[in-house]
Amino acid sequence: MLLKSIVTFPLLLMLPLCFHGQNLSGVWTGTLSNDSQTVRHDQQFELALTEYKGKLYGYSRTEFIVNDTLYYVVKRVKGIVGDSISEVTDDKIIASNFLHRIDKGVKVTSIFRLNKADSSWRMDGNWKTNKTRRYYSVSGGMTLAADPNPNRSRIMSHLQELGEGKDMVFTEKKPVAPVTPEAKPPVTKKQPAPSPVVVTATERTTVVTQTITFTGDSLQLALYDNGEIDGDTVSVLLNDQVILSKQLLKQTAIRHTIHISPSEKELRLVLYAENLGRYPPNTGLLIIRDGAKEYSVRYSADLQQNAAIVLRREER
Repeated sequence: MLLKSIVTFPLLLMLPLCFHGQNLSGVWTGTLSNDSQTVRHDQQFELALTEYKGKLYGYSRTEFIVNDTLYYVVKRVKGIVGDSISEVTDDKIIASNFLHRIDKGVKVTSIFRLNKADSSWRMDGNWKTNKTRRYYSVSGGMTLAADPNPNRSRIMSHLQELGEGKDMVFTEKKPVAPVTPEAKPPVTKKQPAPSPVVVTATERTTVVTQTITFTGDSLQLALYDNGEIDGDTVSVLLNDQVILSKQLLKQTAIRHTIHISPSEKELRLVLYAENLGRYPPNTGLLIIRDGAKEYSVRYSADLQQNAAIVLRREER
């Protein structure tokens, strides 16, 4: 029974989905839950869909952490748009960093129902795997929301690293202006890929990506590369002081604990890209734990721009 539970656990990663309402093209992000006590409850899920003539095409990405190691699976999915129900089902596994091969015979079908009150798709749906000779069927629910910046989503960045997703078309694509392209410093091309010029964090534009409130006197940080391991190296600064220097991002966590004086009300955490890796920009996942609370920050930085998180003490 224990073996069955252990083997069943990665099957959740083979998840697809369903939706309705207006056009379903876009990127949807959220979390997965399940009805079993033997599989994970903290899986992050993303779906990129294109709707065309009543059919759905696209990709899904599932991510979770076990024993300080980040695992992911990226799949191609396909589905149909019905009058009141839409379904998306696994088609093909594109990439995975699981230690063991995923059984291709296990498929997940997710169902989303039309909200008749306003003719929009309810993104809180159900999913269920098929039963096979080796595995039981497992089921659960999911809650998704539209990503306002689909082209900057983690799934689209990962697809770009994999050379996939070039055929994705979004109904409402909000153009994102490049980050101060005129400000790029001149580079003398003595070699195809010159090493980045070492500059201080203040010489780059710093963009606050998230503000987090905390209550404790210490915060635990965990850094991961949440895509293809491509050599991304990052430094972390707290209030302009380096606390982690030139860390090579990996599948396993890079950990650090911040101790905060009771008198400190606000701090700024800056992620500084030391390079761009094989697939620019420099991206990763930062998890911040404040006691029992946990916050996930997916950052993106390059040689002109830092990513920053504001840490603000909660007023009591």
